[in-house]
Amino acid sequence: MWDVSSMGKNIKIALIQQACTAYRARFFERLSEKLDHKGFKLTLLFGKPQRGLSYSGVIPDPKLSGFKFDYNVLPKIAYEGKLPTSPFHFKRSLIFFPTLIFEIGKGKYAITISDTTGELLNTLPLLFVSKFVLRKKFIIWCGNNIKDNAPKPNDNIIKKIAYALARLIYKHCDASIVYGPASKRFDIYMGTDPRRIFIALNTVDTLYFEEVVKARGAEIENLRRKLGLRGKKSALYVGVLEKRKKLENLILAFKGLQKTMGNVALLLVGDGPHRQFLQDLSNKEKIKDIYFLGKVDYSNIPLYYALSDVFVLPSQGGIAVAEAMACGRPVIITEECNALRSIPNLMKNGENGFILREDDIVSLTKHMAKILSDSALAREMGLKSRQMAEKHFSTEKMLSGFEQAINYAISNRS
Repeated sequence: MWDVSSMGKNIKIALIQQACTAYRARFFERLSEKLDHKGFKLTLLFGKPQRGLSYSGVIPDPKLSGFKFDYNVLPKIAYEGKLPTSPFHFKRSLIFFPTLIFEIGKGKYAITISDTTGELLNTLPLLFVSKFVLRKKFIIWCGNNIKDNAPKPNDNIIKKIAYALARLIYKHCDASIVYGPASKRFDIYMGTDPRRIFIALNTVDTLYFEEVVKARGAEIENLRRKLGLRGKKSALYVGVLEKRKKLENLILAFKGLQKTMGNVALLLVGDGPHRQFLQDLSNKEKIKDIYFLGKVDYSNIPLYYALSDVFVLPSQGGIAVAEAMACGRPVIITEECNALRSIPNLMKNGENGFILREDDIVSLTKHMAKILSDSALAREMGLKSRQMAEKHFSTEKMLSGFEQAINYAISNRS
């Protein structure tokens, strides 16, 4: 139950995000609607869109995209180099919202939920102002895990200081919302009281993918014909084209696949800083039938999953795996897939796909061939993916985690 009795009606909540990513916009809409019915008023605070983010980018104006929730786009300063001060984001940009502290400092939000724990310049001042100056509630939302995000013995002094400061956030937040059990263990490692940690699986709206595929079957066939994929088996990658994804491994594995199979294609949906390198590699190796499709609007993403025969993620990432499973596709990932450690029951090796060692190009070639050459196996694994997605990737479960965290925060007077 949502408990607002202790704070009156129309309790205002601010939820801070780096950007309004397409895959989360539908969840924000559902969350806003449910909160509104329970006496809360949610406002999303986003930073201005950055170039090169996600396969479909970010949504600069959710209302123009048909989403219904209150939001405010804030100015953003982003350093795009390799400054190693952010402990939790693989050499990503250092992001700072210069007006965010003034927005929260107005005191109109009873609860602040921050998804920016890696950006200490944002989160530390927010924690101090919201919790200790205004005496409001402060909740963090994150999906870190010990293997990927814990400090290393060879970290430089700047990063060690950053971790020490980050521990203050984890120790003093009123509640923590995490992606799964692995993220919960990381929060405990960083000093969060286990009683204050609540799991909201970072999932996708499985019903949305099912509805799109059923309603737009003719478009899927038109897209297949337009791309020249009739009579071809195809492997698909969806995501940012960046170095940490190790897409060169996928391209070289696909080259090996073509030596044993004819009429196969590789679809790369997305854009990013590594695109030119990958295109040059494809040309150098004289690999045909690789389609660099660029950014695709999120509303059309299910069409690409539907016309492919297997989804492949050769290194880090995760949310696209859940999307592929929601569309009933077998998946091939590596042990470096972050979501394996954050989302329980993401997939089962040998049942709805395969989990391989990273950088094992020969094995990647072998397992792509295994699925693409056996239509019955592909259908069986795809069906299993869909069943697993329906069972584990429920939006309601994600909403429930937020509900529990908010209830705990407003009822805890410490």
